[in-house]
Amino acid sequence: PPAFDWLENLFLAPAERKLFPRISHFFVHIKRRIDYLKKVAHIPMSKISFQNNGIDFDRFRPGSRASARKKLSIPADAFVILYVGVMTQTKGVDKIIEATNILRAKYPHVFLVLVGAAKTDPLYEKSKRESDKLVHLVDNSLLPNYYQAANVYVFYGTKKTIEYAGVGTAPTEALATNTNVVSTNLKHLPDTVASKAGFIPRDFDDFVKKIEYLIKHPEYSFNARELVYPYTSYKCTTENILHVYEKLFSKSNKK
Repeated sequence: PPAFDWLENLFLAPAERKLFPRISHFFVHIKRRIDYLKKVAHIPMSKISFQNNGIDFDRFRPGSRASARKKLSIPADAFVILYVGVMTQTKGVDKIIEATNILRAKYPHVFLVLVGAAKTDPLYEKSKRESDKLVHLVDNSLLPNYYQAANVYVFYGTKKTIEYAGVGTAPTEALATNTNVVSTNLKHLPDTVASKAGFIPRDFDDFVKKIEYLIKHPEYSFNARELVYPYTSYKCTTENILHVYEKLFSKSNKK
């Protein structure tokens, strides 16, 4: 918890400033930790790579919204808000439901789809009661249909989730399908990419406003697939790892 940050500064930081320079390279997917490595542990950026969890861009790709909705029995004329993951407060499912209820009062065609539910999830009953379509765990090969059917993918993390969860796999899958994303955690993407990939809400009211903007402008699209590809595809993340290792082994052999 953030309340214990002082413990890190008092006990861990001195040791890490001493020991971390011995480490050849850091692969990091959390912006807060990149800042820590640079500013506290004094690690040069040449030894740090942003390394998000890679996804299969051949599987998660744009497709026909009409076709996907027909397969999933989702109304063709609805504005579909999608979330994929565990039904918990830490991932903002309660806030997603609250935002949907606010917007549904103004826009009756809003349709909330929650995917990945399990009966043991803390917010399972609330999700079942207040969503328009609750879907349990599905095979990964079927997930692209849900992203293709959606108008927007949403994620609203708690303070701790925002700081430490990284971009997240499901938001990345949505980006790969060119589905618009409104997520607190897009901030973990590199600064040159983050604001161009989707909307990053400042707070809950802004979260609602960002979704409403997309309802009012249904043709608006970030089309972020190509933008995030170098940072989130299996191909690129694997190539980056191999490139870093090749340089490290090359230096080691020269010694």
